[in-house]
Amino acid sequence: MIFDADSHVMEVEDWLRGYADPDMREQLGPLGLEKAGKDAANLLASLPELWERQRNEQVSADVISGPKGWRAPGALDPGEELDAALGLGVSAVWVSSEAPGSFSPAHVDLEPVWARLGEAGVPFVLHVGGGKLLPREFHENGRPRPADWLGGGENLRGKDFPVLHHSPERFLACLVLDGVFHRHPQLRGAAIELGASWVPGMLRNLDHAHRSFSKFEPLLQELELQPSDYIRRQVRFTPFPFEDTAWLIEQCGPELFMFSTDYPHPEGGRRPFEKFGDALAGFDDAVRDQFFWRNGAGHFGLT
Repeated sequence: MIFDADSHVMEVEDWLRGYADPDMREQLGPLGLEKAGKDAANLLASLPELWERQRNEQVSADVISGPKGWRAPGALDPGEELDAALGLGVSAVWVSSEAPGSFSPAHVDLEPVWARLGEAGVPFVLHVGGGKLLPREFHENGRPRPADWLGGGENLRGKDFPVLHHSPERFLACLVLDGVFHRHPQLRGAAIELGASWVPGMLRNLDHAHRSFSKFEPLLQELELQPSDYIRRQVRFTPFPFEDTAWLIEQCGPELFMFSTDYPHPEGGRRPFEKFGDALAGFDDAVRDQFFWRNGAGHFGLT
């Protein structure tokens, strides 16, 4: 059993217009493909024939060597995935991990939002790209700026990666310490494609903040659990394949982490199943089941 907490669909030019109400449809422009490369439009035109050929082909065991982006089997074709997704009832809401304007995500005006998500059993999801990376000023070192790791200008660079978690960590810390998870115990959230090596430190820092400041701050006094226990109860994380997943489980327990591949994007590594399988080889079947499917499927309401 596998639950992939980070697989993608690829948008095409009319991905939104075709589903919009008629009075809104004409106000929506097409998907801009300028940054996707000069051959993107020709590629999209060839997709129906490509997908038809792929229907009876076996997906490559090494996902990196197989077709990517729009070419990947199941990347968009609703015949490959829509019925299965609807049948499973998959549902989640992406939110930015930045402050929603000039106030905190834990602001009193947002209480109805968190309450509604909790009542509906629909998790919120934080994802890479949904928060600010290293401020541009720190990239200005007086030298030519390198291309990103995929050869373009939109993705991560070396100095971005170590601070990737700063935005989601701030977001979750506010929800915990300002009592959002306490007031809405059914609310669930997940941090996807943001790594997890930062999670043990965050748990410890949240509890330390509670010990050090609860004497002076009424909202901290209202918490009935340790701050880290709200995270354990209500939030899940996806490690990168190159992180030490065994260490994360040893430090935090097996309930916090979910398997993901990032398919059909290349960030998930060449052999994610084998990589994570090797990392969990020293744990019993119950822990492996938690990581590979129970934590994710349960968190997204599929069990």
